[in-house]
Amino acid sequence: MSSNLQYLTNEFDIRFYHWSILEAQREAREDFPSLRKLLNPEAQNIIKIFDSLSSELKLELALALPKFSQRNTLSLLGENLTDRDQELDHWFYNEANSHSQIIKQLEHLNSIQQVVDSKKLKSLISNELESILGKPFSRKGGLGYRTIIDCWSVKTWIDVVNGTFSYFHTIFHQDEKSIRLGPGVGISLGIWLGFNFNTARWICTTEDEAEQSAKSLSIFCAHFLNALPDLLQGLFYEKS
Repeated sequence: MSSNLQYLTNEFDIRFYHWSILEAQREAREDFPSLRKLLNPEAQNIIKIFDSLSSELKLELALALPKFSQRNTLSLLGENLTDRDQELDHWFYNEANSHSQIIKQLEHLNSIQQVVDSKKLKSLISNELESILGKPFSRKGGLGYRTIIDCWSVKTWIDVVNGTFSYFHTIFHQDEKSIRLGPGVGISLGIWLGFNFNTARWICTTEDEAEQSAKSLSIFCAHFLNALPDLLQGLFYEKS
């Protein structure tokens, strides 16, 4: 990897880490408004865990999670996880996993309920996103959008299956397609808050839920895309 490319990836990771910490802080202080917009048992379980904590512990845990999930970036800053960070992270995942059977049962109940038709759901989502992302360049399976910021191609992918949808963003260099910034799994609310890839999804059993979920998705996409110009500022790849 060239020194310029190494700098780009490291610098973006550092900027994304600092942004994630600010986002986690805001979410905790505002009682997790974004997390509460998600419609799936895993997210609902996470909310219950946070709701059981004092305000001080909520904030402490919310800040520990992105630190743990982005610990490789933390090392770039010459910092290490504290014992307290690791203790909080392990406690959180033990709590989350202790409800895994209930989550599976809820997932099963959702799967056998009447769900919103995927074609209808894609239409609702594309209508909501048009003012933010324009027209999709792909409708195969789900929806794919492309946003150009300087020399970077930011793709937004929405997977739609049986009344359920999830999303993530990827960032590639426009010309050098092998150059990618950010986490390998893509970027979404669940990633920047330090949970996991599957957290940012919606299971829609009614049209009202589908409409609200599409609006929530548009809010998340707009929020991240509005932050990206600052996160990408001055990051240009130079071939050696």
